[in-house]
Amino acid sequence: MVKPILLRCDGSDFRHLGNLYAAAGKRAPVAVRRAVSRKGEKARGLMTRAVRDRLRITLKAVRRHIAGRMIAAASYAVIARGTIRLNEFATVQDSGGVKVDHIPRGWVEGQDKLAIAFQAKKGKPANQPGNAAKRRGTLGGRIVYGVGKGRRQGFRSVAGVMVPSAFVDSRAQGEFAKVAAELPAELAHQLWVVTEGVDLAASRARSARTGRAWRL
Repeated sequence: MVKPILLRCDGSDFRHLGNLYAAAGKRAPVAVRRAVSRKGEKARGLMTRAVRDRLRITLKAVRRHIAGRMIAAASYAVIARGTIRLNEFATVQDSGGVKVDHIPRGWVEGQDKLAIAFQAKKGKPANQPGNAAKRRGTLGGRIVYGVGKGRRQGFRSVAGVMVPSAFVDSRAQGEFAKVAAELPAELAHQLWVVTEGVDLAASRARSARTGRAWRL
């Protein structure tokens, strides 16, 4: 599992906001947490999409394996874990086994089994003659390899592509860095909100939705 990627907010990094931080008083920690949480959620969403594009599969399949949460008063962690089954990908089956053309081999857990793997057929087992065919029919299209001999023969799944490997790809890291650079401005905005008691950005958005002109 890849280590958590943290979106950190340390007050010492924003000394130029000292007066605004002081004016927020007891509400300052609330502003910090809100700023970090909002940017952390944005980073998680962008990184998830970057991984989706890199793997060329559905966003739903990736979302299950990338989570985000506040782990401290001023730190948000984005965490990737687990593997995505190979039948989520556009696989290529030939006499040499199964492969995913655009995925580096080092990203596939159990890659030593790929050379003797096969793509199991989909469909109802009862419609496939023979015991071996019926066993294959229960595999639901997964990438598997045979184990055992004779009547004891069975099948095991190839685990799939490890999400953390794509998560530390340059594009995903770039999305995180881009959002982290937005954090100081977001912190200043949230400090102003708790100090003045009104969110100008939210008010402008509401006015735009209702068609009213915004005036200061």
